[in-house]
Amino acid sequence: MAQSNRSNSNQDRGRGRRRKSKKKIDPAIFWGSPELLSEIEPETVEITSYPAAVVKSLSRPPLANQQNAADLYFTAIYDRATNLAAALATAGQLTDQEDQS
Repeated sequence: MAQSNRSNSNQDRGRGRRRKSKKKIDPAIFWGSPELLSEIEPETVEITSYPAAVVKSLSRPPLANQQNAADLYFTAIYDRATNLAAALATAGQLTDQEDQS
């Protein structure tokens, strides 16, 4: 009997409560007027040939007995991220025409 009373009281708790509705903010007021923005000329992106350079300059990962494996996995991740970024930059025509060959 005690269990059935508990389950009923848990069900009743959620029924009587209502969430307070949040005040809607007008996006134009929040972000401002787009006419006030200056024109931006897109710059070209240079794709690096060694994506792990900055991270490797800090030193090897402090993983006992796993440093070599960690280096390989992290380098693979950096390479993959660089390749995806290069693909996006190329699709957005942000790379030099000479680099696309």
